[in-house]
Amino acid sequence: MYGPLFASFKQYLDDAQAQRERVIRGGRDITQSSKKAIFALQHAPVGDSGADGYKSAQKHLDEALNAFNGLEKDLYGTNGWRYNHQMSGAVQEFIEALSFQHYLLYGQVIALSKVQETIPGHVVVTISDYILGLMDLTGELMRYAIGHISGGSDGPSKEALDICNTLRTIKSQLVDKVDGAQFSRALGAKEWDKKVSTFNACVEKVERALYSQQIRTIDQVRGKKRRRGS
Repeated sequence: MYGPLFASFKQYLDDAQAQRERVIRGGRDITQSSKKAIFALQHAPVGDSGADGYKSAQKHLDEALNAFNGLEKDLYGTNGWRYNHQMSGAVQEFIEALSFQHYLLYGQVIALSKVQETIPGHVVVTISDYILGLMDLTGELMRYAIGHISGGSDGPSKEALDICNTLRTIKSQLVDKVDGAQFSRALGAKEWDKKVSTFNACVEKVERALYSQQIRTIDQVRGKKRRRGS
């Protein structure tokens, strides 16, 4: 009597599990492609969209977008929210890569609306994903700034100074103003505190590196003047 009913329940659960596994695999592909894009961008010059680093990064971002599109049926309708937890990490990683590319090309922090325009509409992109993606971006900006910090005899490079100012703006206009309690509930207090601590450490590392570079430049200039005087 109940055989067909239980069989239908079993089929529903099997389909849901298969769907969940496809979403998880797709999320891993998106994360992997996004990480490759970030790696390529670390070697790209500021503003030169024709450079190999940007071409390689765009290729990997396109791969991530294809993976998003491949999940359209699985994330259609309310499933976008149903699997939001499984997709959130991949979305944040993609936002990190996309915002890194956007910053290096245009010198600006990407807007949430631009992120939502880029990621296919069947994928849920929350304000939390956007903020956490930008917080992760600071680590890449820190590495880029330190790798490009020398401006020769003029002191720290303009790229490094601009990045430092951008990090300070993200801190004052975004991180310091968000509801920490809300993110603590969503991520867990320990995880949120770790995110904030890492973010602040990135800002401080860039500031210290700029300060050290400026001191070295001043010492070099003084040394040259002494040698000329002697």
